[in-house]
Amino acid sequence: MGWTHTVGARLGSTAAVKQWVKAGMGVSLVLAGTIEDEVKTTQLVAIPLEGSPTPRKALHVIWRDSLSEKHAACRFGNWLAKYAA
Repeated sequence: MGWTHTVGARLGSTAAVKQWVKAGMGVSLVLAGTIEDEVKTTQLVAIPLEGSPTPRKALHVIWRDSLSEKHAACRFGNWLAKYAA
């Protein structure tokens, strides 16, 4: 059984994706090296996905730090992290 998804938005850059996520519009998959500052300053929450070849190339699920654990973006991010493990 496969996993299906719908692309909700296509953004032109990683910076645009990070702004979209910070605004609470959803979650995203990004390379670890692109979000170091935002994670350090707790603007974003990042969960590493298993199986990445190197730490700088590791994929992380990200979402806005201030979202409730019950928010759909948080629930999806946690599910995705478990699914990918």
